[in-house]
Amino acid sequence: MYPSSAGDLQESGTRQPDFALLTKREAEVMALLASGQPNRALARQLGISERTVRAHITSLTRKLGIPTRIEAALLAFQYQDTLTAH
Repeated sequence: MYPSSAGDLQESGTRQPDFALLTKREAEVMALLASGQPNRALARQLGISERTVRAHITSLTRKLGIPTRIEAALLAFQYQDTLTAH
């Protein structure tokens, strides 16, 4: 369960993460996480270093209260439409 400040309550009783907390680049990285590609591939797509991708992932997981990259990828897949509209 996400902290109450993390987003809006959904019908299922869980909270949608507050993607407004993310920078545009963090939202881009998170949206790409849904593809399941490794950081190196994400870095190539974005034209940035793999280290920078890792930094973005660390930042977005911290901001959203998500403990792992895998959970971030699952959320990104679940909320793809919301992320791409960010």
